[in-house]
Amino acid sequence: MYKNVEIILVNTQLPENLGSAARGMLNFKFEKLRLVKPKFDMNNEKIIPVSAGADKVIRKARLFEKLSDAIKDFNFVIGTTNRSRAIKKKEIKIKDFVSLISNKKNKAAIIFGPEQSGLDNESISLCDYTLKIDSNPKFSSLNVSQAVTVICNQIFEKLKNKKISVNFGK
Repeated sequence: MYKNVEIILVNTQLPENLGSAARGMLNFKFEKLRLVKPKFDMNNEKIIPVSAGADKVIRKARLFEKLSDAIKDFNFVIGTTNRSRAIKKKEIKIKDFVSLISNKKNKAAIIFGPEQSGLDNESISLCDYTLKIDSNPKFSSLNVSQAVTVICNQIFEKLKNKKISVNFGK
């Protein structure tokens, strides 16, 4: 099921965050990464050391100029956000997302915005759902690489538990 989920980073501002996001992804079996207009050169010397061995995620990453091009081949597009929006999108929970990707015909993208502001309303408008990370309501700002890692971990845990319950059922 990991093969039908891809992480998309939009306008990432710091090369270290790309390396750290790749590290967090690979920790939880996610290897597919798309980048939309990163604000640095992909040969930046800070990316690979911070990835701490997850350089294969970086090397296989696909680059796009526009988010609309990056999401063309997905059935479901989920935008991450930590704030209320004027644009109302249905919110999806991790357990529902895992159910969605259980159908191997479904291909899903999870999109993360730039460090300073997160996804803008135009990007959110391209999404089918939004996904929020439960956090301190008085301080809910996560670093983009932390957000990627948290989401990948939550999906990993749900998939692992799902496999365990299926194995016990046999």
